[in-house]
Amino acid sequence: MHPYIVQINQKKFNLVIRLINQKENAYNSRIAVTFSKNIYFAGVEQNDDCTPLGPNNVTCKVGYPFITPDAEISFKMKFEFNATHLLSDVSIHLEATSDSSELNETMSDNEVNISMPLLYQAGLHFSSNLKDYRFKIATNDTIPDVIKSIEEIGDAVDITYMIENARDFPISHLTMNITFPFSSPANNTLLYLTGMPFSSNNVSRCHDSHFVDPLKIDPENPQKPVPEEELLINTIGICENNARCVSISCTIYPSSFVQFNMSLRIWKPTFIKANFKSIALIVTATLTIEDSPLVVLNKAMERSAVRAVTLTVSKDGTHAGVPIWVIVLSILAGLLLLALVILALWKAGFFRRPLKEKM
Repeated sequence: MHPYIVQINQKKFNLVIRLINQKENAYNSRIAVTFSKNIYFAGVEQNDDCTPLGPNNVTCKVGYPFITPDAEISFKMKFEFNATHLLSDVSIHLEATSDSSELNETMSDNEVNISMPLLYQAGLHFSSNLKDYRFKIATNDTIPDVIKSIEEIGDAVDITYMIENARDFPISHLTMNITFPFSSPANNTLLYLTGMPFSSNNVSRCHDSHFVDPLKIDPENPQKPVPEEELLINTIGICENNARCVSISCTIYPSSFVQFNMSLRIWKPTFIKANFKSIALIVTATLTIEDSPLVVLNKAMERSAVRAVTLTVSKDGTHAGVPIWVIVLSILAGLLLLALVILALWKAGFFRRPLKEKM
């Protein structure tokens, strides 16, 4: 049986009870209802004689003073899920009794057990301020001799992630994992992380935070960019295909609102030197519920949500990103092929002229 997903705006449910007397008159009939601690009794319809006997027990009198043979009685009990007491199942036990005597062979249907597995949908909303960002490298862009400040690295990318928590159900903590392509196969820097402040004190720590401004660029510590020329293909911007990605993991404890600002810079010297037409760099943020096995994010029972931002860098004056050495090599291969064809024709006598016969 698939779990039922409990939502905060759909915590209430009804249980319709139907009782049929199949034999003699049943005097002082009643139904005892016992239920698990993750729900509580919220009311009853079509029966004014239900009495709670404890936090998880209710007894309802039916057909007072007696129920006649073949009579049927129905009423509706209301329950509500307890948002502070989460269990993996909800269970309800019903037992019909009376003061009349009953044969043992007819008592087997006097009890009903109801059980259903549960999951709880967290009231979390995870979003980012943008999805796509575009940059262009101009043909007249030049590589600076030295970089003395973060502003001189290249264009800025500011991504804001927001986590809104309605606190519908208790959550131990969350994990935010952010990945982005840091360097290329030639070890040229692609994206440079300059900052990632949080708006809440509920963030305990971020692992691998040493990737924030790793070169510590400032006027007293300038950097001389010396990128290698290389052919950039689109797969290097996808972290699933690129081992040179940075992954930063942060632990977040429950709070009504957490904002995370991520500041990046396009490392422009790499793209000025490289051969490419257009490349997409994908920054991925994954929010995961940790240590709360009964709480999920949505009806699909997912425990993680992913938000991806695509940074597209394009270059003017390129021809499908073909490097010069490929063009030169193609020309040489063509000349070699032409020479081989001419040699084969010469050996076959194609270029020999027949002697004119003497008159």
